Amino acid sequence: AASDVYKRQITDISVSPNGEKIAFLSYGISLPEYLYVVNMDGSNLKLLVTGFFYYGISWSPDSQEILYVEDDGDDNYNIYKVNVQTSTVTQLTTSGDCWCAQWSPSGDKIVYEESGGIWLMNPDGSNKSYLVDGYNPDWSPDGSKIAYQGWGSWGIWVINRDGTGDIQLTTNDGWQPIWSPSGDKILYHDYNSDSLWVVDSDGNNDHSLLTGSSWEYGWSPLGNKIVYYDEAN
Repeated sequence: AASDVYKRQITDISVSPNGEKIAFLSYGISLPEYLYVVNMDGSNLKLLVTGFFYYGISWSPDSQEILYVEDDGDDNYNIYKVNVQTSTVTQLTTSGDCWCAQWSPSGDKIVYEESGGIWLMNPDGSNKSYLVDGYNPDWSPDGSKIAYQGWGSWGIWVINRDGTGDIQLTTNDGWQPIWSPSGDKILYHDYNSDSLWVVDSDGNNDHSLLTGSSWEYGWSPLGNKIVYYDEAN
């Protein structure tokens, strides 16, 4: 029953780009986990995939497919996509060390993390290409750049999608960058001080917003508010 689904722990809630559906992961005391979609009014709850998921799901810009990362049970993490209408699943990577997949704003590429590097591939999994060492990639709103967490030398970096123009924006222990909707700012977590920071996309005006914040945060659609989860409160 639908009511039983909502009694389980729910994570990774994500609204489709067309605003018609919500995707989320659901699990109880024991595994496996479940990837569901439901209409915005709560109707037509649909189970898409059952498995062992790593956090993070990403809608395609046309709202037809969802990217997710799944563990095969032996700590091999790969990227998959599922069609929302047909529930057809396609495996996109096979190395077993892939994470943080995200569709480009235009839908022509997928950025992802593999073995400590940032990679790009086509939506069908073809034409994989290494971009730069790093973690936690995030597309700029116009799809021209990718923000990421530095590898070895932590901090927030930005690189053009063609691999040029790699620049370091911050020198602190920055993690998990998220572009603002306007593309002029980047929100991130400073691991060392356990605080939430924001920096201009050109590296200027880097400053702390609050301390004691969690790893869950994001921008409002207009970019004038920030939502975050505070475990302590």
